[in-house]
Amino acid sequence: MKRLEKQTEEAQLQTQTQRAQSESEQAEAVQVIGSALERLAQGDLNAKIHADMPAGYEQLKVDFNAAVQKLAFAVSNVVSSIGNMRSGSQEISKAAMDLSRRTKQQAASVEEASATLAQINTSVTDTASTAKEARSVVDTAASDAEQSGQVVAQTIEAMKRIEASSEEMGKIINVIDELAFQTNLLALNAGVEAARAGEAGRGFAVVASEVRGLADRSATAAKDISNLIAASVTEVEAGSSLVSKTGESLAGISDKIITIATMIAEMSESASDQSSQLGEVTMAVSNIDRGTQENAAVAEQSTAACQSLLQQSGQLSELVQQFKLGGPTQDQLRRELESVAPHAFAKQPQASGSPQKRATSSAA
Repeated sequence: MKRLEKQTEEAQLQTQTQRAQSESEQAEAVQVIGSALERLAQGDLNAKIHADMPAGYEQLKVDFNAAVQKLAFAVSNVVSSIGNMRSGSQEISKAAMDLSRRTKQQAASVEEASATLAQINTSVTDTASTAKEARSVVDTAASDAEQSGQVVAQTIEAMKRIEASSEEMGKIINVIDELAFQTNLLALNAGVEAARAGEAGRGFAVVASEVRGLADRSATAAKDISNLIAASVTEVEAGSSLVSKTGESLAGISDKIITIATMIAEMSESASDQSSQLGEVTMAVSNIDRGTQENAAVAEQSTAACQSLLQQSGQLSELVQQFKLGGPTQDQLRRELESVAPHAFAKQPQASGSPQKRATSSAA
């Protein structure tokens, strides 16, 4: 019984000793880690634990140093990325400002070209409208010339009919003249016979004399009418010749008017095509003008975005400057980190890439 009590006391004493040792080691570890955390809280990324740690806390030391080293590496990458970002942003901002300036100049030139094209389009449209009006006038003139030609043709036909009628009238006058001549002969014969009859034929002689006088007057009138008809036929022939020449002239004029109408129609069609093409060109230039103005606006927005990015990178740089990185380079930090924590640089998915690569891509 006493032996059991003694063993129990020894076990309790050993447990108390181990507990005291564990508490001492824990207090020591907490003090060391607390001191390192205090330095880390002040932004010192060189706050590594160099003191020996109890065996149970050695892995905590390794993990803490690895975490600090990885944080220093990350902050170093951030600093490098900020530098690249600021440099790239400045270049982009300069390029965007230059693009904005050139785009504005281009927009002004395109606007002037658009206004000039609009004026040319208006002029060509007016020309096409005038050509259409001229074509209408020429078509009317051609129609009038054609109608005049028809009238001339009808006049020629009428004159031919008058000439034919005059010839028929001449034949009738010749018949009348022949009748007057025969009547005159009959009157002479009647006068001779009345003279032979003596006193009994005196009255008949008077009648025969009157008939002979009437026949003479009829012959004279027939001759006068024949002369008038001959003169009329001559005038009709002359008029018919003139009308024929007039018809030929009108036909020539009509042909020329048709030729002019064809040329004006071609000019009108060409002007209409030019007006349509100029309209399309004007629309295309308008679209270019609109696109150029939009590009200018985008360039200005890009410039503003770059300025904002520069401002933000400056603010981020000020924040990062609160950390103390010390002297090691990124490569040195990486080698040191790999030595203390090889698992810290396990392979990541290809799409994510390293911070340095992402920073370089962003700067590009």
